[in-house]
Amino acid sequence: MPSTASSAPERPRPWPRTCKPDNGVTLIEEARDGSDPGAPLRSGQNGAMWECDGFADLLPSSVEVVQVDGDCGVLQPAWPEEAVSVESAVLRRQVEFVTTRECARRALQRLGFSPGPIPVGTHREPVWPRDVVGSLTHGADLHAAAVALKPQYRAVGIDAEPNTGLPEGTLDLIGSTAERLALVSLESSWPAVAWDRLLFSAKEAIFKVWFPLTGHWLDYRECTLSIDPVTGTFTGRLLLDGESRSRFRISSIEGRWGISGNRLLTAVALPEQATQYRRSRVARAARASSTA
Repeated sequence: MPSTASSAPERPRPWPRTCKPDNGVTLIEEARDGSDPGAPLRSGQNGAMWECDGFADLLPSSVEVVQVDGDCGVLQPAWPEEAVSVESAVLRRQVEFVTTRECARRALQRLGFSPGPIPVGTHREPVWPRDVVGSLTHGADLHAAAVALKPQYRAVGIDAEPNTGLPEGTLDLIGSTAERLALVSLESSWPAVAWDRLLFSAKEAIFKVWFPLTGHWLDYRECTLSIDPVTGTFTGRLLLDGESRSRFRISSIEGRWGISGNRLLTAVALPEQATQYRRSRVARAARASSTA
């Protein structure tokens, strides 16, 4: 597994926007302009076309992002610990697997980690180095990885989808009645966005945050999503029982979305301080009640 070189690892030199590592895979590093990650993205004339260059526009600058725009088309040997997971897979799946992990290794280098394998866990999830949270995605002719350090972040989730409608019948499986009604309103005002696909993508990003935190699966109907077309944000309200809410201390998860070419991108970065704030607020309330 990759490990930090020291308590204060030396960060690698900045890469050019496009670079070719030894294995020949062409990577595109997300440019960082130092702007406020909460600032609005470029919007189109209809006010809801939240255009972005990539995931770096949707995530805080402390989250490292590397993506491949397009299909490299070349299968490179995976690390032995990784190869066992895809040795019987079709060529396309092997390319996706290897390319996303190469993105992840490049992103991890920017956090000070040496290159190493990123094996597959028991639930098919990527196993990150200790003290790292991250997410992988491949879709809409895009491969990407986003990684960040604990304890600054509790989890990160990203997802990429084509800006096209979902297959017939899929929305009924993933969306509630209220969500479907909201999509009708969005589609009538901003038809250039595939809102049903955005709903799906945002829930995928939320699930990629939820599972590493809890070790439990989240059904599509256990998350009610609201999408803000003006701010380029979304909020997933988790429909959990009282025990789960108390155990995991999460009732909702917020994220950002954008359009990059013909793709819909969604991203979530769950900071640790949000939990610390909630806990301190509970502690203050408890102290107040005890002295009342």
